[in-house]
Amino acid sequence: MATVVRDCLSFVAVDKIARAVQADPENSLWMACTCQACAGRQLEWIHYLRDRDEQQAAAFGHALEILFDLRDHLVSPALNPKDRQLSWREHCGAALARYDELHDAGQEWPTAPNFLRQWFNLPVPSRTAS
Repeated sequence: MATVVRDCLSFVAVDKIARAVQADPENSLWMACTCQACAGRQLEWIHYLRDRDEQQAAAFGHALEILFDLRDHLVSPALNPKDRQLSWREHCGAALARYDELHDAGQEWPTAPNFLRQWFNLPVPSRTAS
C-alpha cells in the first residue's frame, strides 16, 4: 500500500513513511498534512489503520487530494506555459533534494525514481525567451 509524499512527488509505501516519521518526526517533510483525508495528522497515520480497506481508502484519498492540488497549481491561469514548465522543474528539483536529504540523514528511504531526474533534466525555455 502506498500514497503520495507531496515533497517527493512520488508514491511511497506507507510502512516506509511510518518508519521515516518515527526516525525523524521533526523533519518538515512530516509536518501535519492539511488535506481532508489527513485532517492535520502526520502522514504515517495511514500505516496504523488496522482495517486494510480503511487504510487503502485513506491512502487513495490523500493521494488524490495532493495530485489535484499539484495539478491546480500547474494549470493556474496565473501561469503562462513557460512558467508552468519552470515551476514543474523546480518541483522536481526540490523532490530530488528531499530524497538526498533523507538518504544523507541515514533514513531507510527509496532512491529517487528515474522519472524525477528525467523530468528535471527536460529542457525548459529561459525566462527571457518569448
